[in-house]
Amino acid sequence: RTRRMELSTIPEGARRGSTRLPCIFRPATYIAAPTLSYEWHVPVDEEHTLYLQAATRHTRNPLLVLAFKARYWLWYRWLAQWRFNSQDGSMVDSMTRNTKAERLMKPDASITAWRKMVERQARGQVDQWRSIGVEREADLALEYKGAANAG
Repeated sequence: RTRRMELSTIPEGARRGSTRLPCIFRPATYIAAPTLSYEWHVPVDEEHTLYLQAATRHTRNPLLVLAFKARYWLWYRWLAQWRFNSQDGSMVDSMTRNTKAERLMKPDASITAWRKMVERQARGQVDQWRSIGVEREADLALEYKGAANAG
């Protein structure tokens, strides 16, 4: 019988579905409950990233270690790390292949500013005032359409 870990005992930054920069994501593992999953997206060049995955189970019981390894190689690796992620990738590809540029409204400025800040930080293009995601001037692409002009 496995012992459930209280949420408060999980280290900060390792909460379910946490994202850490640079390029680390720890999804909430709902497919195999006591398993911790980690994903790394490592930039190789401007167009490609290397995608790494790891699954762990913390236990000292040798039988649970063997059970985890068997379950991982026979089921979890194929289902969660290969099939599920491939399905996600094909859905994103089909949604983005023939779509127009996203239409944003003025309240989305915080989202686009965060994206720009992440891209600048990841590529070492930090502004002289140490960008924290706040744009000094309004982004002209974010013209407010308003309820009357939407659509």
